[in-house]
This record gives sequence, C-alpha cells and structure tokens, in this order.
Amino acid sequence: SCCSSARLSRELSRAGVVVVSGLAEGIDTAAHRAAIEEKGWTIAVLGNALSACYPAENRDLQLAIARDHLLISEFREGTPPKSGNFPARNRTMALVSQATVIVDAQERSGTVSQAW
Repeated sequence: SCCSSARLSRELSRAGVVVVSGLAEGIDTAAHRAAIEEKGWTIAVLGNALSACYPAENRDLQLAIARDHLLISEFREGTPPKSGNFPARNRTMALVSQATVIVDAQERSGTVSQAW
C-alpha cells in the first residue's frame, strides 16, 4: 500500500497536483515524502495542535512540511492527538481537496468517513 501511495503521489506531483494527507505513519508518510522528493507540494492536515508531533517518528517530516509546504489543523494549541480528533481531521482534508483517493482503509476508519 505504501508503495502504491508513493507511486501515485509522485505521479500526481509531476502533474502539478498538491498532495493532501494526514501525516499518519505508513501510507500518509509515503505520500508526503514522495511529493517532496518530486519537488511537488504537499499539505499535512493534523488531528492535534500544530505544535504537537504525531506520530513522533514523523517529527522531521512535520517540521519540513511546516517550513516548506503547508501544515494545517483546526485544533487549538494544547490539543493532543487522540482518536476522536481524526474524523474531524479527515473532514478538513476533504474540504481542502478537490478529490480524494483512498489507497487502503479499514471498514470503520476515518478514511471511510472522509469518502462519504
């Protein structure tokens, strides 16, 4: 899934499309990195305050996106990452996007709610 996400992100970036994703580990990370590697643009939508790095292993990626691309959140400062925030994050992603491509999703995931 990560390979297909990265491949799609690269191709979309080459075509001038801005890649919007949620900075989660796995597919989201692959999509953001591929867009950056292709010298394209990416937007990371967070499910927590802008100052919180989640997941922690994406700290450098989050900082790079904040510095050179766009990092957005609807959550006020001090809001920690928690599962209840992710449906709102996914709605925000849908609102700032013209289309959504779902590479992989569990039946009861926030990704499925974004698709609706």
